[in-house]
Amino acid sequence: MAAGKDTKSVLSLYACVSCKDRKRRCDRVLPQCSRCERLRNHCKYESRATAHLEDVRQTVLAQKALVHKAQPKIDDDDARIHTKKRPANNTPELYPVSLLLSAILQDDSDPLKAPQMKAIISQIQQLIETYGFGIQRTTNHYFKTLAGWLPIIAPGEIQKEINALDSKLSLETSFLILCMCLIVQVRSPEQQTFGEIYSTAKSLFLVLSSGAGESLRVLQGGVLIALFEHGNAKSKVSAITLSICSRICTGLALSQAQHETEDTETSRAQWAILILQRTLDIELDRSQMKASGFVPPEPPLPVDSDYWSYTEAPYSDERHADSPMIVQIGVPGSFLRTVEAVQLLAKVEEFISKSVRSEVYEKQEAKMIDDKLQGLLHSLYEQATHGVEHCCFAIALCIR
Repeated sequence: MAAGKDTKSVLSLYACVSCKDRKRRCDRVLPQCSRCERLRNHCKYESRATAHLEDVRQTVLAQKALVHKAQPKIDDDDARIHTKKRPANNTPELYPVSLLLSAILQDDSDPLKAPQMKAIISQIQQLIETYGFGIQRTTNHYFKTLAGWLPIIAPGEIQKEINALDSKLSLETSFLILCMCLIVQVRSPEQQTFGEIYSTAKSLFLVLSSGAGESLRVLQGGVLIALFEHGNAKSKVSAITLSICSRICTGLALSQAQHETEDTETSRAQWAILILQRTLDIELDRSQMKASGFVPPEPPLPVDSDYWSYTEAPYSDERHADSPMIVQIGVPGSFLRTVEAVQLLAKVEEFISKSVRSEVYEKQEAKMIDDKLQGLLHSLYEQATHGVEHCCFAIALCIR
């Protein structure tokens, strides 16, 4: 018993009266030492021996009060998080992963689910505000930059969901905007690393992908996270993220039963996954191309349409006015050219695998595939009149 209580907060400064009178060793455990408890003797301590306990008790109560004050509180009426304004480099803490998963898996009839979900959404939005852009500016930056490379989100649809965020719970939409914030955030002296916002987005993705079923917004957010991981030299981690995205994409394609020629957000996300997977396959291990012989399925081809264009009026941002990230990146058709490069690389893999199996090298077929790659690369350089970054994905795949 003494071993279980052997801490400074439950020890007396002096031996008990019984052990002291009998000149026995006392472990000074309060309120009864181990010897007196074993012999069932009356254990009594002098008043000076327990005088320090009040100070210890006050210290413990003060620490508990400090921890309780630091935790966010949920109002019973509106379930909003009440926290003080924090500096830009101090990220609000999100719910623990276990509590988040528990809230998602709760039945809709549970009266506690709605306040918990609203509190989580409020924390995600506060995180976006803390990093400086806000919800609307984050989406504006995304559609002016990354959407030129990977137009997988329809601007009109996401804007409708943003307008409804205050009146309707949407955890998936808030998560997607957080991923947009991660991918377009510009480094500043106050924010040297994206570790906190990345870990929050990745934790949300893992929880939502396992507990919320197949969701288009979760899929799109996962693609953005995988792209961020690839751009920050986390290729193996990015490959794992893409494998989860592939599972979600397969489930969505089966549940939606879309027409084989329909150009949707799901099909574009599937092409984005194939583009990133093809890039990672080349970077991680070139020998995999010789053995796989994998030909990716072909979702509906993307088309150039005003439905995927961003027409919001420009705005000024004094903090990042000189940043190159604000320049419109991507040109119409660049995503389709990247898809063509992926298709040609799939034919290259098929040709290599067939040549290895049959030990026959078809020079004419190899020359035909090479001519198509050279022709696509030539057209890409002509199309990228403002710099190769406007068709970077397709050019990178062609010159591999």
